[in-house]
Amino acid sequence: MIEVTEDLVLYAQWMPILLTVTYHANGGTGSFTDAGLVFGSAYVILSPQDTGICLEDHLFTGWNTAPDGSGTTYQPGEAIVLTEDLTLYAQWIGCSEVCFFCCNPCRCVSGCNCFF
Repeated sequence: MIEVTEDLVLYAQWMPILLTVTYHANGGTGSFTDAGLVFGSAYVILSPQDTGICLEDHLFTGWNTAPDGSGTTYQPGEAIVLTEDLTLYAQWIGCSEVCFFCCNPCRCVSGCNCFF
């Protein structure tokens, strides 16, 4: 116990709440964690290319908070406000026979006219 014998000024010391966004390949390869993000800050959802996540012979359709796609869906480039840690699972669909993989085996393309 501290005895106070005169006026005492105290200053609050604040530390930001840091959050993490974790990207899972959900059957594919690669993973990515974006850490040290400040609570309440704007955050832009990353693309599979940004995260290094890939699933050959499949087309990426978005991110979801549930592996089976039953949660909240997010698209790359979408801006959100972070209020909690976020785990995102890649969502994939299989490529049809009309897709050729001459340009990038992690993306369905119809023909060889790929522009990056």
